[in-house]
Amino acid sequence: MTIVHGSLAAIRRFRGEIPSRAIWSAVDAGTAPLSSLVMAAGLLRALGAQNYGLIVMALAVSNLSTSINPAIAATTTKFVSEAVGSGTARHFPVARIISGSLLAVVVINVLLVGGAIWFGRALSGLIFGAGAAASDTELRAILILAVLAICIQQLDAIFAASLRGLEKFAYQAIAEVCARTLLTLAVVAVAFETRSVHAALVAYCCAYGVSAIARAIVVRVASREERIFRWPDSADFTRLLSFGGWMWLNALATVAYGTLDRILIGRIVGASAAAHFSVYAQLAQLVHFVPTSLFAFSYPMFSRLRSEQGLNSAAIRQLFRKSARACVAIGAAILATVLVFRDALLDLMGGKTFQHSDTVLILLGLSYFVLTFNVVPYYFLLGIGRSKSVSLLSSGSMVAAIVCMTFLIPAYGENGAALARFAYAFGALALVYQSREALHT
Repeated sequence: MTIVHGSLAAIRRFRGEIPSRAIWSAVDAGTAPLSSLVMAAGLLRALGAQNYGLIVMALAVSNLSTSINPAIAATTTKFVSEAVGSGTARHFPVARIISGSLLAVVVINVLLVGGAIWFGRALSGLIFGAGAAASDTELRAILILAVLAICIQQLDAIFAASLRGLEKFAYQAIAEVCARTLLTLAVVAVAFETRSVHAALVAYCCAYGVSAIARAIVVRVASREERIFRWPDSADFTRLLSFGGWMWLNALATVAYGTLDRILIGRIVGASAAAHFSVYAQLAQLVHFVPTSLFAFSYPMFSRLRSEQGLNSAAIRQLFRKSARACVAIGAAILATVLVFRDALLDLMGGKTFQHSDTVLILLGLSYFVLTFNVVPYYFLLGIGRSKSVSLLSSGSMVAAIVCMTFLIPAYGENGAALARFAYAFGALALVYQSREALHT
């Protein structure tokens, strides 16, 4: 009876907590894609489609090179929330988790920046191709700056992941709004002032650096620990590797899936086409990205609830059902909005001279909508520690999509890239079955 009453009390508490958490997650969710859209519109006007396409391709490759780092961020969220839920924070302090994750990211970043400097000439020729208008030296500098910008961003991502693990969603949302506003204003202003790709990427690096320092201060305040940097021990690294190992595989596939189509389009069709496709994708991804970020609060909550009450608690079931239904409904509403106002949105993004394709945007929007069915199951399975099954199912589906890209893009260009994404969308539906099976065990 005590367990039943405790579970009912937990459900009533979550009914009050979820709306406020969801609101702050919605703010967090909307900030990144909105700032990306504003930045894309500004850079298209300031630099032109050709030069903006170079930035898109360089950042896409940089994201691919740092694919391990998002896995470290996800692992950080998992263990911070688990430590809070289990009440073992004194024995497994948040500071050691954060420090271990930062150390791993720093080592990876040093290797990546060094590799970009050492092999920059060969990589720039391979990525941008002979058709790029910029010189070899300029392309090499663009690539190095893009890698550096993404590496600094990954340090910032660890502090953001820590705030989510602490379930300080309001702190994270406010920090994200400030960081993205600073980034957008700085990059667009510098681009208009200098008309230089290099200067815009330097602004990227500086804005991300300021954001990382500011967010670290927020984590220090939110964690209420004496300090947020403590040297991790071997057990901390073991935890990071055991859970994060499978997440790294998933992260590598995720980044490859999200960036290779832009690179292939740029190589095969041209940098301008890569810029156009990037605009379509940024608009269409709102269908999936907003629900994903909106319900990101459920990931640390699932982890904490499992630690507190066990896998089969009523609170977990209630959270799963309510979140899953709301997630799909929100995705459908966003899809309808994007499709109805697509002409106005594309004109707003690229101006009246932007030659847009309704087919590409519609296909991308539909594929992202299918993915909304997987959002809550994904967070649930990670929250209960099943990173292996999540990684294998998601990675296998994304690899199938990547294989489709290599055939469909040369044949159908941007339309082929949009079609290829359905392979991942439908394959990842296996997560829905896995989560329902786990809930009934």
